[in-house]
Amino acid sequence: ACAVLITMREFHTSHECELSCAEFWALRLDEGFDKHIAQYDGQVFNMVWIDHFDDPANGEKMVKRRVRLTFKENPVPKALRGMLKDPDFAFHVDAKWYHKLYDEPHAMVYSLQLPVFSDRALRASLSCRRRA
Repeated sequence: ACAVLITMREFHTSHECELSCAEFWALRLDEGFDKHIAQYDGQVFNMVWIDHFDDPANGEKMVKRRVRLTFKENPVPKALRGMLKDPDFAFHVDAKWYHKLYDEPHAMVYSLQLPVFSDRALRASLSCRRRA
């Protein structure tokens, strides 16, 4: 018999924001904001697909999308790009979240597929809460 143990690391961070939760969460629905952040990071934001739908469990509006991020200047030397599955060295981000719910039980969940280890994904969540 063979047993496989997969260890996941878990990190928690907290950041204060001058916006209200509703204002901050509205930015998640603004593609222009995502393009701005990508540009700031030296990346190019490409929407692969997006779907808006109602959650059958509670009727709340949700978003599900896939984004492809590439670097403005590819950091991989040209001689090595052929060794990669994706010579553009692109990141893929799959995300799902509610339009207007942003607390921890309704957090945005996303996975980041790295260009080097495409068989692995980083999974994370994002939520918002008011300061105490």
